[in-house]
Amino acid sequence: VFIAQGRLSTDALNPISLGHQSASLIIIIVYNFIFAKKNDIVKLKNINRFVNILLLIIGIILVIFSASRGPLIALIIVITLQFLVSIRQELTYKKLSQITSIIIFISCLIGFSLPLAVNSGSRIVERISDSFISGSDFDTRFVQRPELYSKAIELISEYPIFGSGLEVPNLGYPHNLILEAFLSTGILGGSLFLILYICAITKAISIIMAKNNDWSWLGFIYIQYAIGAMFSGSLYGSYTFWYLLFAILGLRK
Repeated sequence: VFIAQGRLSTDALNPISLGHQSASLIIIIVYNFIFAKKNDIVKLKNINRFVNILLLIIGIILVIFSASRGPLIALIIVITLQFLVSIRQELTYKKLSQITSIIIFISCLIGFSLPLAVNSGSRIVERISDSFISGSDFDTRFVQRPELYSKAIELISEYPIFGSGLEVPNLGYPHNLILEAFLSTGILGGSLFLILYICAITKAISIIMAKNNDWSWLGFIYIQYAIGAMFSGSLYGSYTFWYLLFAILGLRK
């Protein structure tokens, strides 16, 4: 495990993959706590509950140290969605207390991990701000997201029928799967991908909203990768996204 360019990675996992793996771990642990059925609650007591808390701590530390904007933004959105769905399905004092406890615990972990990551060389703060602020001073060796998106949109408008290619010349892939679909395949291919993307999102949400659906965890994980794909990744390299997309589309409700 090492930190390079302000991001934690391993020999087997790049920062984006490490961030998504960690985010998925956190999402599953939170899912276990707030969506566990009554006959499963006993399984979360004692040693199993301790293991879940330990894994939650590890997941939060790793996702912060990975400093990957896509996984982090996706994690925040999915965790918020989990809380909202849980409250919608069962609005009780016990449920609100449980969610509040989880929020406080996660907030404390972030408060501990964030300064530790920054002091260890992480560039997580700069990387997040770079996603939304054009012209920041962060690492000028790499093109910033707003500029990359702007260049991709220009090329799409210039080559709307067949597209211009998988990547923006001299800059690389757009780090946004929808933009890349239109960039590489034009209006027809981009529109087909957009339809698939929206259909899968819609079905994932319907699965999540259905009470006592044993596959709702899959819906949360798909949404994580679908959101993360709007900030990081490429069409030809986002294997997990494609697996999850077709798993959701092929799943019977």
